[in-house]
Amino acid sequence: MDIEGYPELVPQEIGLVILASNGPRVPQIIQLLDWQEEPERYITVLERPPHCENLIEFLDRHRGTIKEDVASVIIKQATLAAQTCCQRGVLHRDIKLENLLINPDTLDIKIIDFGCGEILTDAGYTSVAEYEINREYHGEPATVWSLGMLMFAMLCGKFPESEDLDELDENTWTSKAQRSATDSGTTSKIPRLDTTAKTPDAYNDVLQAESQSQKPRDCLNGFVCNIHDNQEN
Repeated sequence: MDIEGYPELVPQEIGLVILASNGPRVPQIIQLLDWQEEPERYITVLERPPHCENLIEFLDRHRGTIKEDVASVIIKQATLAAQTCCQRGVLHRDIKLENLLINPDTLDIKIIDFGCGEILTDAGYTSVAEYEINREYHGEPATVWSLGMLMFAMLCGKFPESEDLDELDENTWTSKAQRSATDSGTTSKIPRLDTTAKTPDAYNDVLQAESQSQKPRDCLNGFVCNIHDNQEN
C-alpha cells in the first residue's frame, strides 16, 4: 500500500492502521507503536491496554448478555472508532466481538485487527472478511450493519435470525425470553450482567461519567508484539 510520507510500500494492514490513526488520537483505535518488515513476514508492535479481554470473553463471564446501559457505553465507543476509520478513509470490515478489546473495570474499548480491511471508496465490495459473496455491498452501510449485529449480540446473546430481522423491520420484535414470559404469564429471568460480582455498583462511576459526556479514560501500559505472514503491499 502506498502511504503518503512513506518512501516505500507498506503492508496493507499496517497502512490501514496508519491511516486510521492519522489525526487527533482516538483512544478507541488500537495504537501502532512500531513495525518491521522481513522477507516472508512483518512484525507489529501494538499498545497493550491494561486488564483487557475481548468482548466474547467479557460476555461469557457475564452469562452471555449485558444490560442496555452497559451496552450503550460499549456501542458508543465502537461507533466512534468505526466512524473515525470511515472519515479517515479506512473500511475495517471485520467489526465483531473478537475484534473489540474491553477493560472490564472501566468499560473502555479498543478496536483491533485491520487485517481484513480495505481503503474506503464509493465503489461496491464483494468480499466480507475471509469469504466471498455473490453481490456487492457498500462500506459505510456495511459498517452500520456490523455495529447493529454487535449490539444485538451483546443484548441477546446471539445473532439475529431471519425471523428476528423480519420483526425488526416491522417494529414488532421482542426477545424470545420476553415472548415466553408473556405467553406463560410469568416473569422470566433474562440473563443480565452481574454487577455484584466485584463490588456493589461496580460500574456506577463509569456509567455516571458516560451520562455526563466525559471522555473515557485511556491507559497505555506496555505493548504487544504480533508476527504476520507477509502479504501484498
